Amino acid sequence: MPGIAIALFFVLGLVLSLVGYFWGLVQAFGEETIWGVLYFLVPFASLVFYIKNWSNKKIRKTFLIHCAGLLMFVLGGITTSVF
Repeated sequence: MPGIAIALFFVLGLVLSLVGYFWGLVQAFGEETIWGVLYFLVPFASLVFYIKNWSNKKIRKTFLIHCAGLLMFVLGGITTSVF
């Protein structure tokens, strides 16, 4: 039973992270096309995009959803490897 809960935590984190990533990609393309291309192709351009647009609440929310998903994904993976 705990294995199922850990796997669900892992999968939920993966889904939440992917939703946050693609939502951020749409927002980056909404700001400017170049931001969307950079967000998609350059590894840390998304972080620069979030820092530059931190005052926008919708973009901040997307970043926090993406981070929460990554945290759940990593913690689920660590917990899976321990058990």
